[in-house]
Order: sequence, then structure tokens, then C-alpha cells
Amino acid sequence: MLKTIFNNTAKYKSTNTPDEQKKKGQFFTSLNTVKFMGQWFQPSSRSVKILDPGAGNGSLAAAITEHLAENKLCDKISITYVENDDNVIPILKQTANNIIAYCAKHNIRCSITIIENNFILTDINDSFDVVICNPPYKKIRKDSTESQKMAKYVYGQPNIYALFMAKSVELLNENGSFIFITPRSWTSGNYFSVVRLYLSENLSFSKIHIFSDRDKSFSEETVLQETMILFAKKKNAQQETITISVSNDDQFEDIESFDIAAENIKKVGEENYLLIPSTSEEANLISEMRAFPNTFLSLGYIFKTGPVVEFRNKEQISASKRPDSVPMYRALNILDENLVFPVMTSKAQYVSSIATNLLIKNENTVLIKRLSAKEEAKRIQSCIYYQQGETPFISIENHVNYVARKDGKPLTSKEVEWIQSLLSSDEYDTFFRLLNGSTQVNASDLNYLPVRSMAV
Repeated sequence: MLKTIFNNTAKYKSTNTPDEQKKKGQFFTSLNTVKFMGQWFQPSSRSVKILDPGAGNGSLAAAITEHLAENKLCDKISITYVENDDNVIPILKQTANNIIAYCAKHNIRCSITIIENNFILTDINDSFDVVICNPPYKKIRKDSTESQKMAKYVYGQPNIYALFMAKSVELLNENGSFIFITPRSWTSGNYFSVVRLYLSENLSFSKIHIFSDRDKSFSEETVLQETMILFAKKKNAQQETITISVSNDDQFEDIESFDIAAENIKKVGEENYLLIPSTSEEANLISEMRAFPNTFLSLGYIFKTGPVVEFRNKEQISASKRPDSVPMYRALNILDENLVFPVMTSKAQYVSSIATNLLIKNENTVLIKRLSAKEEAKRIQSCIYYQQGETPFISIENHVNYVARKDGKPLTSKEVEWIQSLLSSDEYDTFFRLLNGSTQVNASDLNYLPVRSMAV
């Protein structure tokens, strides 16, 4: 049955360009991944209600159906599909017909409902034993109808896939199964904080599968985000251990797996970040660093983002030094853990001293790139800035973070050297990659890094 579905999907994809699919946030799950996800579900009764809210070609619910039929695990299946792409609806209807015929051969009663509407905007007066989904991945406006509908889960810049996750939990029966393939970005960062807290409080995570090669989780699609599959149950109490499995790609060959204490994954810092190791060595590092008694923030330090946003401050910045200008440090000035200023570039490296809202005190600090290139050996690219020059102020461009004391006192040379030694270490680079699955280095992420107190 699944092979037929994917043959129909291939015909559909041949008439739609990758750019058209990307605009919709539409990335089809591969056949191997569909089978892998479907086999995780174990029903608690002989009658099963399935929700696939990002239906697409309908293959995920079909995979559960095959799994249930082949293992003789149920007698009755009810599937609710939700899909609002008119172009893919014909494929979905073909899938529904295939499932009904397949179930008839296996003496399973089957009913299928297709809701042709936006899942987030649809009121569904039902609850389900399992929700399985590959949601659309795209940012939406904070004032969009979807954001307004799910306002209690929105903070900052929302992504539609996170809203799919939250609403799906709402529609699960108690102890219902939650199976989602998504980017790893929801596990950290302020924008996902409300959704992350809701999922952590209402789901007991059982298994997490990750792909070690970030561009091979969707073998037939161009997806460069780090991807994960989460299997969980709807319940308030978290089980003690979570199983992590890892494969290189969606062929799922040579899978490695290990267990880790749930307390070492869930609720890291006040933002409830999640840490997902890919090796037992990383799991041990998490356990070790989770035992540290402090964070940078609790010790009185705070990481901030440079105040200069170039396109907003064109009148105040310049590429060459002027009588009334002060140095503006940007990512280009951070090179191999050294500060290089000025550098050969046409980009601005100075800011007017009159623009007081763009200035910070000329004091010791550590500068950290907010974005690291994929090919760079370390995620955290940083260097020390020692107080220099006669100007009382300097400035920092918005793609650079810097550290200060919360009480406003200047940082000593010893303090910035200690902070730099931590940020540039292999241990912190590994931990930060676990904390944040993207190439962004957010100030909020740095604030909650666990640390021991500085040796006096």
C-alpha cells in the first residue's frame, strides 16, 4: 500500500517545483521514515483513532495502519486527515481509498474523514489515540490568523510547525501517543519557549530519534535543518529514562541507541531548554555539566546583543574613521579567537559618538559571533576585548553578542579571560551544540550555560 502512495506522490511532485513546495513549507516524508515512525505506535485497545493534521499524501496514517494490520493489533481504525493544499487533496483521497481497501483485506473496519481546511484554524470536536505528523515548516507573522488563533502559544516570531505540535497535544486522549518529525529548533530559543513548556509539562517523552547528517533526514527533499522524531505519551508525569536513537540518514541502517535520564534532557535553565545527545559520551557530558551549581546569569553575568542594526542606523555608521566616531566591532573582527580591528572591508566599522543609544562603555568584555558558518570547527566563535583607546565608549554591531556584569561594574581582565577560556573549550562547544541545534548563538542561550564559580 505504501509503495502505491509514494508512486502517486512522485507524479504530484513532478508537477510542482521545489520552490513552490518550499513556499508552502511542504516537505514530504520519505518512505523509510514513514515506516520507521509508524512502527513506534502500540495501541492500548483494539479500536484506534488516528489524527494526521499535516496530511499531505496521507502516508503517515497509512504507515500506522500497515503496522497495526501486519501485527494484528486492532479490529477498528478511524483516521482523520487535515489538509488545505488543493493540489495534494486528490493524492490524499487516493490514499484514503487505498487504506479502506487494504483494511477490508485484513478484516479491519475502517473509516476516514478528510477535513479540507487549515488545521490551526479548524475546530475539531474529537480526541484521538495517536497523532502522527510531519507539519509544514515556515515562519508566520505574529499577527497572522493562525497566530491569533493560537495566541497562548505564541512568543516572538512563530513557526507554524510548533503550533501544530501544541494543538495536536490538545487533541490527544490521556495516554495518547504523539509522533512528530520536526526541526530541532523548538528545543531551544525564546521564540519556542511557551510551546516548549507546554509540551514538556503535558508529554512524557519516550523516544527521540535524530539524524547525524543534517541534510539526509529527508532523502528526496532539500532540508538543511537538523531534524528529530519525537515519540511521547500525553501524561503529566515524565518517565525516568528516554531512549535516544541515532542514524546517519533515513535509510535507518546501523542505528545506535542509548538511554539517558529524563532529568538530564528536560528543563535546562529557566527557559526549559531540551538537550538531545547523539552519543553516550555526550550524554555523560550533559550529566557532568548539569551538576554544575550555577549559570553565567546566576553568577551575575549577562550576555547582550550589539545595539547597531545596520539598515536602521545607516546615518550613524561609516566605513572610515571620522573625527566624531568610535570603533564598532562586528563579526568580521573576530578571527581565530583574536580581535582584529580594523579589517579590510567595505562594511562599516565606525559609529558616530553622537548616537548615544548605539554606544556601550569602553570596558573589558568578550565578543561572540551570533552566527557561525557551518564549516567552522566550533559553534562558539569568540574573543576578548580589552579596554583600549581614549574614547569612553565603543559600539557593537547586531550580529555580535557581548558580556557584561548585571550590577554594571566593569569586568576585570581575569573575569573576561575566564569566560573566554570556557566559551572556547571543546566541552562548551559540544554542550552548546546540544543546547542549540542551529548555527545561531543567542545571548539568552549563553546566559543559561552551566558553570562553576570562577576560582579566586
